[in-house]
Amino acid sequence: MRPLKLIVIGLLMLTAACSWPHQFDMHPEEAERHYQRGLAFYNKKEYHRALDEYLQATNVRHNYPEAWLGSGLCYARIQNPVGAEDAFKQVLSYLPEYPEAIYNLGILYFEQKKDDLAIAHLKRAIEASDAYPRAYYAFGVVHERRNQEEEAQAAYRKALALNPDLSEAHLNLGRLLQKQQQRNEAIGHYKDAIRINPDALLAYHNLGIAYKDQGLDSLAIETFEAGLVRQPDNAQWHNNLGVLYQKNTRFDEALGAYHKSIEADSTLLNAHFNLAVLHDHQGRYPQAIKRYKQVIDRDSTYKEAYFNLGVLYKEAGDLDGAVEAYRHLTALDSTYANAYFNMGIILQEIEQYPDALSAFNQFVYYSSDAQLIGQVRQVITWLEQVVARQEEQGKIGWKDGSKTQ
Repeated sequence: MRPLKLIVIGLLMLTAACSWPHQFDMHPEEAERHYQRGLAFYNKKEYHRALDEYLQATNVRHNYPEAWLGSGLCYARIQNPVGAEDAFKQVLSYLPEYPEAIYNLGILYFEQKKDDLAIAHLKRAIEASDAYPRAYYAFGVVHERRNQEEEAQAAYRKALALNPDLSEAHLNLGRLLQKQQQRNEAIGHYKDAIRINPDALLAYHNLGIAYKDQGLDSLAIETFEAGLVRQPDNAQWHNNLGVLYQKNTRFDEALGAYHKSIEADSTLLNAHFNLAVLHDHQGRYPQAIKRYKQVIDRDSTYKEAYFNLGVLYKEAGDLDGAVEAYRHLTALDSTYANAYFNMGIILQEIEQYPDALSAFNQFVYYSSDAQLIGQVRQVITWLEQVVARQEEQGKIGWKDGSKTQ
């Protein structure tokens, strides 16, 4: 089975529109009405309508930083970075050190992959207001993208010192710690992320993986099951549960989990492959062969499917089919030592000695199994003698009429 994979995330969220004292007082009532309507639409995620109201507020009262900030956020939400940048800069033309506008410009530059500008603005936001946890969090994400994990970790810790309930910071810090094999601390942060935000789906995933890596399968199962309550159609989690159920001999539950995974996402080849492995282990060979073929039909480079298919064909007595599967595999990956070994055994069994000799030589060249290499060398010595005798007698017996190199 393929190992479960850890999801890498880097969440960045624009802040909601905020409020501060008006610095100017021109037509305040009409401008305020437009602003409040804009805020209401923004909170309902009706960003185009919110933008219209914010812009009307700035038309009535041009020097209205709150409305400019709101319009910038709306532009960002509707994927208009130019409009967002202009609006945030308008805020700073009235309040040059206002951290919200500086912060959101930093986020905008981050999303445009302008990391130097992003870092500069996030630093300004922190300088303008040291007690700004989201700026530290965003700073950490930028550092991570630049592979500066130590700086990223420090930024996440600073964000959490300022706001222990920042779920995203717990999530990202946990992932960094998990990469460093500090799983116990990582688990604590994932649990905090879920406690703060029960819908933090990536935290369920990473927590399940952390438990699995610790050998705590029962807790990993509980975590993925809890996550599926929140997201019942998560194909990867159903697949992960299948792997864990199968490992713990809960085969009926594993079978059900793999089927649910495939129902949720028929393109998830790992689920098809793992279902084939389960059929194989339980002796349902025709079903296993069918599934392996389905995997190969959808991804002709899926090496493990070719290997297991070769094993099954051999057990079913289809030696030609087995050799064909291994040849496909070694064409994909010329270093796949075990495929050469299994192919050599079959070719020797059907007395295709030159091809068997070639396969075993390839195994010795690519394998790192010293003990097995020693055994195979003895077979190679015998095969070399057999092939030499055949050549003397004119009985080479090449399977395809040409010598295997």
